[in-house]
Amino acid sequence: NGSNGSSSGDYIEVTINGKTYRHDVRGLYASVPTDRDGIYLYASTEDVFDSDGFNVFYSLNCYEDFDRLLQSPTGNYDVVTVTESVDEADNLSLWLDYEDADDYYEIERGSHRVVSIKATKVKNSYGEFDAVQIEGTFDLTMTAEYYTSDSQCKIKGKYRMSIY
Repeated sequence: NGSNGSSSGDYIEVTINGKTYRHDVRGLYASVPTDRDGIYLYASTEDVFDSDGFNVFYSLNCYEDFDRLLQSPTGNYDVVTVTESVDEADNLSLWLDYEDADDYYEIERGSHRVVSIKATKVKNSYGEFDAVQIEGTFDLTMTAEYYTSDSQCKIKGKYRMSIY
């Protein structure tokens, strides 16, 4: 699995306070031990939007076995809330944190919908790799964790991510 300089067309787009931001992304892969059924997952993570004055850290957990991942149906999947651990994540669950100058926010509740799962190829500086491209949307209510603990914000968005 490579991650440097990929040309996959992957991106994340978020709308916060009525303003939309979009960035190209490349996955950096960490491991999550297993899902609730004992099946090994990838957690694809990325920090983005520093240049816009805030940061978004997200993780899309998915089966390591591409054949099994490609058999996953499109539809609604979990979000990992502030009361859960990413280690408890299921296939295609979304975890997202948001940080601005005032506070650090985690998901209180929300929806996550996977709209496309397909086989593809990804090229990077190490070569060409088989990949699974996942596209989805999310609508989240975030709760501040530190400075202003009664503060909330809403984040909507969409993404395309190639796992390879």
